[in-house]
Amino acid sequence: IIQSRGWEIYPQGLYDFGMDCAKNYPDLEWFVSENGIGIMDEYKNRDAEGTIQDDYRVDFVRQHLEWVAKAIDEGAKCRGYHYWAVIDNWSWANAFKNRYGFVEVDLMDGYKRRLKKSAAWLKQVGIVPVIEKVIVQQGPAQQRSTVDRNASTAQALGKGQARPRY
Repeated sequence: IIQSRGWEIYPQGLYDFGMDCAKNYPDLEWFVSENGIGIMDEYKNRDAEGTIQDDYRVDFVRQHLEWVAKAIDEGAKCRGYHYWAVIDNWSWANAFKNRYGFVEVDLMDGYKRRLKKSAAWLKQVGIVPVIEKVIVQQGPAQQRSTVDRNASTAQALGKGQARPRY
């Protein structure tokens, strides 16, 4: 369980939900309608070239997608995943205080839009035909493995027969 601004972040919850649906409602198709991470003062993560370095967003989305993929592989009928939001947006609750997007809206520079680091990662998720993830073994050793998911997993992640890398 990860915390952000006091909010619990529990990516495995998507898997838990999917497995509950598969067990108790086997014909139920579902999708994740809103999932995202809002970061306050995100401009502080800007590098020398002006790009916001939001590795935390990549980690957040990657972890959630991995759990969704696992649930699908084990029989859940998840049919899609909608990230909130592609671009930094205004909300009724906190205006522009929290930034959610892969695309920055710079309020101090004429509302210019700039791609964040996570936007480049998201592009790769959509075009690379393999899912790659790091498996952490006991102790300090790590190994990389390439996992070829079935077509239903790839379809649920939004790319038809192509399989994303994340």
